[in-house]
Amino acid sequence: MISWTGKKLEQSNSEEYYQPILGGDMANVKAIISIAEKDPKEFIQNNKALNSNFWENTLLGKMIPFKPAVYVKIQDAIKENDSAYLILFEKRIDYGSQNDQLLKLVYVSPSFDRKDPGSVLAVLVYEVNDQYKD
Repeated sequence: MISWTGKKLEQSNSEEYYQPILGGDMANVKAIISIAEKDPKEFIQNNKALNSNFWENTLLGKMIPFKPAVYVKIQDAIKENDSAYLILFEKRIDYGSQNDQLLKLVYVSPSFDRKDPGSVLAVLVYEVNDQYKD
């Protein structure tokens, strides 16, 4: 089971973008990396964003159903430490209901599939596929 918090943004074209809000399992990434006794630099970029190694090579990265899609440059950062980019995410489920994958998605909370802009407080429940062959 994982949770993700964010908001669905207004659409100006056919693309749907989401902005994460610190919370859910993304807020725990540093702690999880620490428990795994890994170097955070393997998974976190200088601007504090999670890198492609996290998204492509960790179980948690694959379980989170939103992936970075667009990096929007911010002209004037308010504080010296602010990131110069805002990362917008797109919905992408790596583990669906297929039987040929390690995990199978068995439940998503209703706000995950909201049609209008607004808050997304998603809980996703996966089950381990005991028929999976690596």
